[in-house]
Amino acid sequence: MTTHSKWWSGYNAGMARLYLIIIFFLIGTTASANEYAALVLKDKPALYWSYSPNQRTGALKLIPEHANSLPPRRGIGGLAGTYSRSSLTSRCFAKLNDESNRSLISLLNNSFTLELWFLDEAGAPNDKINYSILYKADGSNFTKNSMWLYRKRQDGNLMFTIQSSSDAMIRLEFKNPALEVPSSERTFHHLAITVSRTKDNIAATAYLDGKAVTHANIEGVVQFDNNGDLIIGNNHPHNSPWEGRLDEIALYPRALTPPEISNHFEAGTKLITPAVTRNPSLAEKERFFETSIRPILSDRCAACHSGDDDSESALSVQSRGDLTTGGIHGPAIVPFRAEDSLLIAAIQKTHKELRMPPDEDDNLTRQEIALFYQWIDDGAVWPGAPSIPENASRATASEAVEFDPQVDWAFVPRRITQPPKAAAERWNRNPIDQFVETARSKEKLTSNPRADRLTLIRRATLDLTGLPPTVDEVTAYLEDPADEHTAFASVVDRLLESPRYGERQGRLWLDIARYADTQGDVGDIPIHSAYLYRNWVINSLNEDMPYKLFVQAQIAGDLLAVLSSSSEEAKGLNVATGFISLSRRFGNRKADSLHMTIEDTIDTLGRGVMGITLRCARCHDHKFDPIPTADYYGIYGIFNSTVYPWMGMSDEKSPLNLNPHDLLNSSTTVAREYWELIARYEYQVNNHFRPWLKPTLDAFKRADVALKSQKAMLVDLEGAANKDTDAIASLMKSIEALESERESHLAFRSGKFRELMLHGLNWIVQEKDKLGKQPPYEFVFSVREGDASDSPIHLRGNPENHGEVTPRHFLSTITPPNEVKIANGSGRLQLAQWLTEDSHPLTARVLVNRIWAQHFGQGIVKTLDNFGRQGERPTHPELLDWLAESFISDGWSLKKLHRQIMLTETYQLSSLDGNEATQTSDPENTWLWKFSRRRLDAESIRDSILFASGNLELSQPGAHPLDPWYKTRYNLNNPFHKEYDHNHRSVYLITQRIFRHSILGLFDSPDTNSSTAERSSTTSPAQALFLMNSEFIRKQSRSLAGLAVEQADTEVARIDWLFKRIYGRAVTESERNEIQQFLNAYRQA
Repeated sequence: MTTHSKWWSGYNAGMARLYLIIIFFLIGTTASANEYAALVLKDKPALYWSYSPNQRTGALKLIPEHANSLPPRRGIGGLAGTYSRSSLTSRCFAKLNDESNRSLISLLNNSFTLELWFLDEAGAPNDKINYSILYKADGSNFTKNSMWLYRKRQDGNLMFTIQSSSDAMIRLEFKNPALEVPSSERTFHHLAITVSRTKDNIAATAYLDGKAVTHANIEGVVQFDNNGDLIIGNNHPHNSPWEGRLDEIALYPRALTPPEISNHFEAGTKLITPAVTRNPSLAEKERFFETSIRPILSDRCAACHSGDDDSESALSVQSRGDLTTGGIHGPAIVPFRAEDSLLIAAIQKTHKELRMPPDEDDNLTRQEIALFYQWIDDGAVWPGAPSIPENASRATASEAVEFDPQVDWAFVPRRITQPPKAAAERWNRNPIDQFVETARSKEKLTSNPRADRLTLIRRATLDLTGLPPTVDEVTAYLEDPADEHTAFASVVDRLLESPRYGERQGRLWLDIARYADTQGDVGDIPIHSAYLYRNWVINSLNEDMPYKLFVQAQIAGDLLAVLSSSSEEAKGLNVATGFISLSRRFGNRKADSLHMTIEDTIDTLGRGVMGITLRCARCHDHKFDPIPTADYYGIYGIFNSTVYPWMGMSDEKSPLNLNPHDLLNSSTTVAREYWELIARYEYQVNNHFRPWLKPTLDAFKRADVALKSQKAMLVDLEGAANKDTDAIASLMKSIEALESERESHLAFRSGKFRELMLHGLNWIVQEKDKLGKQPPYEFVFSVREGDASDSPIHLRGNPENHGEVTPRHFLSTITPPNEVKIANGSGRLQLAQWLTEDSHPLTARVLVNRIWAQHFGQGIVKTLDNFGRQGERPTHPELLDWLAESFISDGWSLKKLHRQIMLTETYQLSSLDGNEATQTSDPENTWLWKFSRRRLDAESIRDSILFASGNLELSQPGAHPLDPWYKTRYNLNNPFHKEYDHNHRSVYLITQRIFRHSILGLFDSPDTNSSTAERSSTTSPAQALFLMNSEFIRKQSRSLAGLAVEQADTEVARIDWLFKRIYGRAVTESERNEIQQFLNAYRQA
């Protein structure tokens, strides 16, 4: 250890022992690695790639090249090539010239051995994705005349093939040992394939971990001859990479013997050593940083990475925050993940661009690099900086985004489990109860008894309709002679058929869709036709439109509309795209911050439909979930290829890009020209007073006046008896010059002010208003297809700083980008269809979880719009998947799902508190031993008051009485703010983005600027004061009192009637006495 004496100086004994372990580990690994390399070289490989510095290449001297490569990670005694779908085109390859290609083909058409080590980190086979290990392919004739080795999409087995130009082939298929263990326990495996050729026979054998696993004898000749590259880690189209690591790749010009292969395996196995288990204290980690890491950063890095304005690099190494923020390539370190940190790739000089320090004679030593590995893997502790828990750390460079099926459970296909049989027969009538009771029993909890009928009908009616039941409905249920299950089923069926169902459920969906009747931001300009989307949602839910079509229509309804044979259906599908078109607007002009409007669309789609936070991948790869930035911009490109409508902005007040309501009987060209002409007029109105325009207007007026005057003079001259030809010629020349000058003024700013100069401001205003009053069609606030194109990544989320262009695609963790083909159009229809595939792991799960939360107060996954790593894990995962599968089997019917849940024993439990032990054991009712009581939401409070007073109007209203758009000029200092009060249900009240409704806002109405998965619940003095003193309450109280007087003649009868009207039950004797005592005291006061 004398060579390391300086390195140890200054360390105490405890730290010395710790580092001694590490150094012995490193030295031992290096020695073993050298032994393995010597063993390989002894057998004289024609090709030998080990991914380590100063690697040998074998007799063919084929130099490995890398394209879009990920940073190497730990392999067999050193580094290994890393491949992943997060970098779809990543590969290692040899570019072959004629001579090297002939040599390689000659080797492969004789006896040879292919040897490598592989670590498979891909998920379970899904019949969609192949994973490529090695290809030497004829690109124009594949699969013929080619050699390849890959993992099959169907079953995950490995297959090696050589196929000639005919159908003759060598093929070996064998089980993938990686699939036999959990992903967390996977390790490297040794693979050797020998091909032994004689004149008339070929013997091929595959060896896994030193043992022969399959063999094939082939008669005849099987040879191939192509000029394709030798590719490792991907296929020849570069779209199906290996998922994991490959190392120690060798080709031998002979068939190795079984003992030789076994020796290679045994030697390599010694290198697969478990990481040293360490658990240093915080003090040790801080001391380690100060003595081992800070000196290197200060002495070797800080000169170029100081963080100063004149620093050579944007990356600063002055703090932990600087390193986790990173430079232009992204975060430099990922705490707890050294192998995924750019800093490690840079100092190892394995990154395709970053090589630090840049001078070759100033490289960090192997021991110094090991120190950085240890520092980052221990959490990158920096004294004075806030720490990050290990389970919260997440790689952010795209090559480091990894999918872990154990953690990223929501991205894994559903697993269908048969409902477990419960001990008590009561719970075996409904499969949902079986799952719930099994989980509850494991917690040793006893459930409440069944609620009484009065409780159940109020619970169900408020739950499904947002209104209390009528006295007649309560009486009918209480007097129903049928058994409890049949009688309650009849109640649920009746409620599901009520028009009130769609109004209640529609309001809940509008929370998710962040519905509003205004655009938001400056001016909060109203959207006259937004109500059509609201009414479509309500009516579609009443009709039990399959949720599959419900989602598709809201994303691509305009595209589905043109396929419809019904004009009315097409109209509905068109306005359904309000889900997209009602995205929040930003800024003063239509072109301002369009990327933010698209971000709002993507965020709503992600959290609302898929339960994931897509927005977090806008500026960098998602820090916690397997969503690379490329996925965000793959979806961004779809909506960037979509035309959004506008009702105007503060500086551009006219609407633009609204679409005809009836797409089957209209012309998009006529509509587009109509709105473009209005926008042209509005531009002139909005800018007619600009100082920069006045000189041109004045010059035009002078030229125009002079031109008219000279033309009049010309008429006089030409009409004179004695024509002065010289004067006429001179005047015509002057007129020509004035006409040219006049036209040059009219062409100012590409002719945008032509009408203003020719006709004046009043004419333009009148023409604009005339167009507004007499549109060619009825227009709606929907989206349409735009110019389709892929989007570049916005570096750090800045739309002005473009990175690599990303093809439009969806979530690569679910569907690889190369399997998404968007040949025509924006891709919205393909996106909608992908979201609603029966096999999609997120959509159905998220929806059934929302419905569950509606009925029980909390979801199986409590974070309704976050199924990612930062969200909660499901409390009943088997039930969640069973519900999703059942929902799909029932045709994506929401009404059937509601019915299935509400007819459970669990839903019908009493809400009374249980015994103290049960309350203490499960205070949040996670295991559903009772029905959780909940407060009414804002709309149900207002609607119930109107219902009780007899003033509730149950018809569906039309448009709000908004002023015509061409009569208004809303802006920052004069924003739109109006409440059009009525007695219809609250879902039909006007909803603004920047102003809350004066009643609903008091009781926690949703945030209309963002998708709301779950409303907050507050208690404030303003709520109590409103219920006691507001004009609304006084008005409804007077109406209720008038009804009581009409319905009964005596005070006692009126009290009885009021109790039934308000509470749906008879008053008790004690309650009646207390009320009468209060009335007497009040009258005497």
